[in-house]
Amino acid sequence: MKHLAPDYVYTPAGLQRNTCIAISDDGIIDSIFDLVTHAIAPTNVDALPGIALLPGFVNVHSHVFQRALRGHTHRPLSS
Repeated sequence: MKHLAPDYVYTPAGLQRNTCIAISDDGIIDSIFDLVTHAIAPTNVDALPGIALLPGFVNVHSHVFQRALRGHTHRPLSS
């Protein structure tokens, strides 16, 4: 189990401080909890200062369309 403690975690209730995200060994979010009320050893937490995490968002950013353009948009340099 991995624990991440960024400055902010975005939840359905908005941005939360003093929050920790527990991630299972297979990379799935197990829980999101308040560090103030949930005791956890500091050695088991990766602090992420200056970071805001948005758990559950999927990165759908893609440049797949560029594969079709490969080699068709650049001109060779003349000698």
